[in-house]
Amino acid sequence: MPATWIQALAAVEAQGLIPNITQTNAGVYPKGVDPTSKEICNAAAQCVAPGDIWNAPDGMLGVSFDDGPTQYSSTLYTFLKSQNQIATHFFIGTNIKSNVAAFTQAYTNGDEIACHTWSHPWMTSLTNAQIVAELGWTQQIISDMTGGRIPKFWRPPMGDSDNRVRAIAQHVFGLQQVDWNQDTADWTIGLGKITEAGIESAIAGFLNLPKSPGLIILEHELYAGTVEAFINSYPLMKSKGWDTRSIGNLFNEAPYQNSDGDGASVPVFEQNLIPNATGTVSGLATSGAVASASSSTATATVTGTTATTTQASSATTTASKSAGLARYDVAGLFFKCLLAAPLIGVAHIITLA
Repeated sequence: MPATWIQALAAVEAQGLIPNITQTNAGVYPKGVDPTSKEICNAAAQCVAPGDIWNAPDGMLGVSFDDGPTQYSSTLYTFLKSQNQIATHFFIGTNIKSNVAAFTQAYTNGDEIACHTWSHPWMTSLTNAQIVAELGWTQQIISDMTGGRIPKFWRPPMGDSDNRVRAIAQHVFGLQQVDWNQDTADWTIGLGKITEAGIESAIAGFLNLPKSPGLIILEHELYAGTVEAFINSYPLMKSKGWDTRSIGNLFNEAPYQNSDGDGASVPVFEQNLIPNATGTVSGLATSGAVASASSSTATATVTGTTATTTQASSATTTASKSAGLARYDVAGLFFKCLLAAPLIGVAHIITLA
């Protein structure tokens, strides 16, 4: 793991910005710990923390998908493109590595790429260093695949994020957490607990709700059925008068911390914690480097000068991107070691990178 990530974590820990909250066992806290308390505020327990995104503006519907890219994603991306609909994709790092062509299709379409961790764990069960690794490697692979762009948004797997996880995401990587206010439970189609028709029925019910607040519906691109359920429901979203937008467009915000978008010739302001594809660390970013931090002085990522380059969204081919992902085999080995031995010393963690 890059030493800069460990150093950034140590810096914010030293500033007292990371709460000392007990790790969970797969999202379950020790007896007597209230996940809804102000001190813990776990999103999976429906605790709404300041700065988290739960609701869309009135009349709007946030179009987003978790757990891609998968073998079923191309069908979804083709449909979205045919409708001129921009969506936000909360991608899993390992899935990006395994589905480069699908990733490239989503990015080339102009969809927003966001972070959904490297391996989809219960985030509150991890150590601080493990949380940094899950977020950092995902930010890194997305940056490598998009000409240096660094996502602004992340969504915790299972919604499992408390004040400790939230603080690390914000203060180390400048990430803003995006949750949801309606859940189709579409992912349970893989367990036989819901049908495609059941998912569509759930979506239809949400679309009949009052338009205040707006909707952010949890949906997945995991299975053919989840993709088809969205495609079949999309005309109803429009006929019911919902203004369907990506997460960034809900709030007129850029989806990346260092770029206005993914079109060609977009200035990219390189950020210090995410090295470029050659492995060298870039200069620190100033403008917009940490989207959700409450204070630049309290965040390890905001200082220094801005380096500007111009990137084309399709400058690299799928083949060249695939060839450049070999270093993530090392990241996979790193995760096996880190998760198998959570008490491993920081000095040993650094030597694995």
